[in-house]
Order: sequence, then C-alpha cells, then structure tokens
Amino acid sequence: MYKRPDMAQYPFLKGQSHFYHHGVFRGNRFDAEVGIGNGNFDGQGRPHIFAGKESGEDTSGERFFGRGDLKIVLLKLLQEQSRHGYGLIKELEEKFKGLYSPSPGSVYPILQMLEDQDLVNVIKEGRKKVYHLTDEGQAFLKKNQDEDPVNSRMNVLENVDLDEIQTLRSDIQGLFHEFFKVGRQAIEKPEKKEQLQNLLEKTRAELLKIVDDEEKNSDGQ
Repeated sequence: MYKRPDMAQYPFLKGQSHFYHHGVFRGNRFDAEVGIGNGNFDGQGRPHIFAGKESGEDTSGERFFGRGDLKIVLLKLLQEQSRHGYGLIKELEEKFKGLYSPSPGSVYPILQMLEDQDLVNVIKEGRKKVYHLTDEGQAFLKKNQDEDPVNSRMNVLENVDLDEIQTLRSDIQGLFHEFFKVGRQAIEKPEKKEQLQNLLEKTRAELLKIVDDEEKNSDGQ
C-alpha cells in the first residue's frame, strides 16, 4: 500500500510536495520543471540569457526585461516603424542574436493593453493587425525617455560568447537534473536525505558567496 511521504522531513524540497504527488519528479513533467524540454529554466520571473527557444523554453518579456520594461521596448520598436505582432517578436529576436525570443503570450496581451491605453492604434492589413504608435504613445516615450531597456540588455550581451553561454547553460541544466533526481531518491530512500541536504547547504553557501563577492565588487566601482 502506498504511503505518502512526510514532506516535512525534506526541507530541501520545500514547496515541492505537490510536484511529487502529481508526478513532476518523473518523466517529461519533471524535465519541464527543471528547465529541460518544454519547461522554463528557473520557473520564476527573471532576466537572464540561459533560456533558449531551441529547447522550447519560455523566454517571455517580463522574464528577460524588468517588470514593465517590455511595454517600453514595444513602443520604441513601433516608434521606429509600424509592425505587426510577429514582426515585433522577430525584431527582438534579431536584436538579441537569438538569445531572446518573447512568446506571443507575453507580447500580444501587452499590445492589447497599449491599444486600450490609446498608446497604439491598430489597422488591419489583410489578415494582419499592424500596430502604429499614436501621439499619446509618443508622449509616453518622451516622458520615459531615460528608460532604455533594450540598450541596457544589449550592453550586457555585447561581449557574450554564445558558445560559452550555451555550454554553461547545458551544464547548469544537467546539474539541476541531477539534484532533482537525487531529491526523488531521497524521498524514496530516506537514508540519502541527510547527504543531499548537506550537499545543498554547501552548494547554496558557495553560490551566495559568489553573489556577495559580485555585489561587493559592483558597490566598489
């Protein structure tokens, strides 16, 4: 008879109990959770460049840019020229060398919001909806002219070695996979629980040290 494990014994998997009981630690759904296959790499709203469209991951706008920045990005692109939604997506993909491609699910709701706010208007050309910047949209950009999320992100990516990024991304995903595989084993074989918890604590401490050192260096500049 199946006995549900007491997840309080596994603090390193805090928040994951419902994932286990719904099969996330098994098969394709597990792969999706840890960012392999069709899942999102970190599962949180994040600006980073490790997610890629070739794996089917969601690199949506608010995860690559800061909150609210994609709105400004789209308006700036429309300031350059009127575009349909797919054209905006492809333009961003090109600007970021394929490292970032927003999903339609992140772009079209924002375009609808911009239309509702009268910052853009829409003209149907055949089967396509072409978005045009309005006077209100121009005024909004002028008011927020100091905000330039595209250049901010491009400056970060300017000297990026794409091969190194891909290798690092694959290594991190592989490590994630191993951690969760051992986590699954720890649920089924409690004797492995303490080993995994000690390893996670050491790894977390090392990661935080790297982050702290980076922040100290940034503050000192």
